[in-house]
Amino acid sequence: MNGFSRPEIPAEEMAEFYRTEKRLIPKDRPYTWYMFVDTMDGRGTFLERGKAGGYHVALGHFKDDPERAKKYPDIVAGAAADWRLLQFG
Repeated sequence: MNGFSRPEIPAEEMAEFYRTEKRLIPKDRPYTWYMFVDTMDGRGTFLERGKAGGYHVALGHFKDDPERAKKYPDIVAGAAADWRLLQFG
């Protein structure tokens, strides 16, 4: 789970994840920081009705479904962490 202590990532861990002080940020050109979730094949959103936006890409439907949560606990934990980071970022 990317080194976080639990799927409900504590605010302190998220703040450390987003810190820029120790990152190599180019000083000689513009720099933009952005956050989004994409699928392994590079999709940032789906075009199907009711599935636009990051919720389905970030597997929110796994996280919010008790049956899937029991069947795929590792995927659900990762989805919960991704969704929390996306919201915090």
